[in-house]
Amino acid sequence: MDELEYEIHGESSHSAKYFARNIKSRDTSSDSRWTAASPLGPEPQFIVLKLDQVCVLKSVLMGKYYKSHPCNVQVFEVHVGQDPSRMTLVLRDQLQDNGIWETFNVLWRDADGLPIACRYVKIVPISTHHATFHPSLWHVSLYGTSDEDQVEAIRADLLLRKEARAIRLMAKYLRQRGFQDPCTQLLAQSGQTLEHPCVTTLRDALAHGDWAAAEHAIRSAVESGLFDEHLQSTRPTLVWRRLRGTNADGDVPPGLTEHSMCFDPHEQTVFVIGGWDGTQHVCDVHAYAVANDRWRSLSLEGAPQNLQHHRSVLDSFDGCLYVFVPVPDEGSPPTEGAGDQSSSLSMSASVVDTLLRVSPRKSGKFALYRCTTRCDPCTWTCISSNISSVGGPGYTLDFDVTLDTETRTVYMRTSPLSQRNGEPKTASQLHSYSLGTGEWTALPPAKDLPALRGRLCAVGDATQGSRLWMLGANGPTSAMSVHTVDVRTSDVDAVPPAGAPNSGLKPPSSLVLEPTLGNQELQEVYIFHETTGGEGGHVIGEPNTLWIYQCRRRRWMTTQPGPARPGKQPPERVVFQSAYDPQTQTFYQFGGLLVHGLPQQKPLGQLWRAKLQRPTRVDILNKAMFALREQQFLEMCRAGVGEIETLEFIRSGIVPFINVADRRTVQDFCSTVARLYGVKDSEGGGGDDSVSDGDSAAAKQNDERVALFDALVEMVNPSAREPAENLLDVVDSVLL
Repeated sequence: MDELEYEIHGESSHSAKYFARNIKSRDTSSDSRWTAASPLGPEPQFIVLKLDQVCVLKSVLMGKYYKSHPCNVQVFEVHVGQDPSRMTLVLRDQLQDNGIWETFNVLWRDADGLPIACRYVKIVPISTHHATFHPSLWHVSLYGTSDEDQVEAIRADLLLRKEARAIRLMAKYLRQRGFQDPCTQLLAQSGQTLEHPCVTTLRDALAHGDWAAAEHAIRSAVESGLFDEHLQSTRPTLVWRRLRGTNADGDVPPGLTEHSMCFDPHEQTVFVIGGWDGTQHVCDVHAYAVANDRWRSLSLEGAPQNLQHHRSVLDSFDGCLYVFVPVPDEGSPPTEGAGDQSSSLSMSASVVDTLLRVSPRKSGKFALYRCTTRCDPCTWTCISSNISSVGGPGYTLDFDVTLDTETRTVYMRTSPLSQRNGEPKTASQLHSYSLGTGEWTALPPAKDLPALRGRLCAVGDATQGSRLWMLGANGPTSAMSVHTVDVRTSDVDAVPPAGAPNSGLKPPSSLVLEPTLGNQELQEVYIFHETTGGEGGHVIGEPNTLWIYQCRRRRWMTTQPGPARPGKQPPERVVFQSAYDPQTQTFYQFGGLLVHGLPQQKPLGQLWRAKLQRPTRVDILNKAMFALREQQFLEMCRAGVGEIETLEFIRSGIVPFINVADRRTVQDFCSTVARLYGVKDSEGGGGDDSVSDGDSAAAKQNDERVALFDALVEMVNPSAREPAENLLDVVDSVLL
């Protein structure tokens, strides 16, 4: 990335000699800063920077005073744009109150994945570490792409997209005003489309009351995937079941924490590796066969000893387990603030926090072991007793691994932590390990990766190559952030920050990212809710909730809460582990500690299965067909069709599409039947729907058909329907 040159374009205010131009200096003295004329209040304070040329901003370096300062900004935002009056939020984050300069990656791609070109950058303080002090900013450096050819290509592409949007808005306006011929000519000559042909057919069919054509259009739209984005955005549910299988002797594995779990999709087997059983760390490996509900133990000959704080992945190609084991040096000094072993059973659900308290050493190495699981007995092999000697990362308290199953590549993130507060003191580092060749590679450059306490998830993209999703926070109090790493180009990309337009739901900063799982086909990352915070470390939020990050939509969502019935879902727990079967969208969970009764308790030995259930294309088809048939039925009643015929239509035409589990749908059906007999429904509406005045009846029928069309099209993928904006509204925003 290039350092981008800029000049001060404007500021909201300044205090005394603390002008905005001071932020260009790298001096850390008290005078080398911009300070607003007043504390933060209703009137926003900001600085606007003007780049020397149009660029793509990718990161911001925020300098600080050499130590803590009462005027230090805490939460801040960064906006970019080609016009200072129309800007886009690309970053919302917070600075620590210390003398360490911090680099923040910003959102530099739009919702379509295309780079955001800008000429102006606006920095807005939101809060300070001491509320009554005026906000101050020290040095600011900007980094990104300034290559003229690249930027010109981005601007040209942006111009084409603007032109396409303008044409579609004009076509929509012409059609609304009834100018069908000019609308058709505009679209034909420009090569643009206003909407998918199925949507056009549905519109015309409803307008003319051609119910057969309307139903055919709906079926075609469903088969063409026009409702798939709506299905993906609908909150799924988790259906839980406790698995009570035993081994041949009638026993089950002991309760565990600090273990790891893997799933073999070909053998349909869950593996539980190592962990703490309440009295000691164990190196046992237990395998659960889903098909016959039976546990077995694997051979321990050659296995690593004292498995704790390790990470494991399973290669589905040959069924081998790869276990990454931190091995502290015997002679290294103790970690600052380390406590006794009982503190590992504390309220904190973060393994990193546990490591910081109980790890006896702050230096060491990583060992890598392989275990063959598809032969009896299994065999253990120590691939390397010190992976840093063969190109792998060095020892650290905070690390994570993930496996790209398509390329059979393991990615390992390491983040050296401050011994004082457990926060990353340098940028995270990323290494890859090829299971095929056994070679380690360091990538990407460490300066490009954010310093996060977080987790990795390998979710590839067939159109963009393998991509890693990195989730985490700069520290225990920092906001949750998501970054992507393109392993081909080493590009690091930040997703929309909290508060960005269309950023949607955001998880709490205290969400513990352990474990983190992914689905390659659906392009989703999964994190089970395990949040701690507040006085005494009380758990915040609904237990047994799954957070889902949808990579294509770049949105968070959660599962719908299930029934709070004892025994029907796991008890409220922390420090459990999970494995995932992507073929059946099923999770397996084992171990953990009950929230109530900590810290004097033993780990749980329960195995639970959670199946992720989503609405399907059949569900959306039934919903749409029910809406069409209900409207058709109402018009039959108004047209005077006999009761026998209408009752038969209900039986054969409406009942097959009713979702009896949906209470609202059932109520709608009952209301529809009530209209047949002119009976008022429970909501006070109803009565005979006949209208004496012909013109009024036609107008009402037309309004109902338009409302039905709008309701159906609202579920269609945005790219397949006409633009949501109106041309007149766009003109008003420009004129005003």
